[in-house]
Amino acid sequence: MSAKKIYREKFLYPEFQSDDTYKAPQEQITITQARLLIQDVDRIVNQIINLI
Repeated sequence: MSAKKIYREKFLYPEFQSDDTYKAPQEQITITQARLLIQDVDRIVNQIINLI
């Protein structure tokens, strides 16, 4: 693993600091679920921006 990748994971992705980053299939989400989640977050952010 390169030093740059270690640095990136340590500071930008603290959830990946543990050695056990494996997610069991039942803990994972599908691409479709991820896409819907991103759309929901995008919609909420736009609503907040419009209220400001």
